[in-house]
Amino acid sequence: MDRLSIIGLFLALASLVGGSILKGAGLASLWSPAAFVIVIVGTIASILLHTSPAIFRHAFRIVRWVV
Repeated sequence: MDRLSIIGLFLALASLVGGSILKGAGLASLWSPAAFVIVIVGTIASILLHTSPAIFRHAFRIVRWVV
């Protein structure tokens, strides 16, 4: 992983925890099955809409390099 990926991952986690604390909700509220489905399926759908099939296949081929 490069430096920007690590920074992005940290910011994403910090925004989830920070938003939950600011709202006054516990961290357990982030584990709602309905919210999980909406976020995961919505993310996959947006990736499919914005990515050409050739690039999508290429991404699957290089996923080992990224991880």
